[in-house]
Amino acid sequence: MAEKPKSGVAAAVGEAMAGKQANTSDVVAMVGGVRGFIETSAPGILFLLSYSFTKQALWSAIAAGAVALVLLLVRLIRKEPLMPAISAVIAVVFCAVWMLWNGNAVAYYEPGFWINAAWITILTVSLLVRWPLLGVIVGAFTGDYKGWRKDRLIFKTSVICTLAWILLFAARLAVQLPLYYAGAVEALGVARLVMGVPLYALFVLATWQIFASALKKR
Repeated sequence: MAEKPKSGVAAAVGEAMAGKQANTSDVVAMVGGVRGFIETSAPGILFLLSYSFTKQALWSAIAAGAVALVLLLVRLIRKEPLMPAISAVIAVVFCAVWMLWNGNAVAYYEPGFWINAAWITILTVSLLVRWPLLGVIVGAFTGDYKGWRKDRLIFKTSVICTLAWILLFAARLAVQLPLYYAGAVEALGVARLVMGVPLYALFVLATWQIFASALKKR
């Protein structure tokens, strides 16, 4: 008997993910590739190194801003998409201004807490209204904006993955907030880097694998 063809979200996502469960190159591209990792991490690394050696918050923020501007200039010269680098510059400038406003180096990392808290709120609300955000993303990816909710396996997978992302953002706050209140700038900077892009990439990969595995079971 011929296999019953899949339809709706299962078919669309199944085609998109076919054979890619063990292929991390697609996931690396989704998070901006190696270059995206450098552009996102370099300002934070430079701020941390500069402050560790000089204990000068202002000059450390200037150094972080300078490297972000250099990366933006490189993209401008090479006529490449500017948005990733522009986002990095905006983030550094905002963090630096907030730090200077508060008058202490540890405040440089405070906006990150707001972002994590915002994501926890958004993801939690999406679960409460039974529109888990990861399912919404998959639906947008496939063009099936509502049908995925009728697929019990995809809906369950969406709930599990959304819960996992909530735990990621909550873990960041649980680890980093005590360091923030202790004024441990260097330790907080290291925690922010480790739990930033690398952990984010791992969660993207895991999410990709979980959805692909669920679709293979259909």
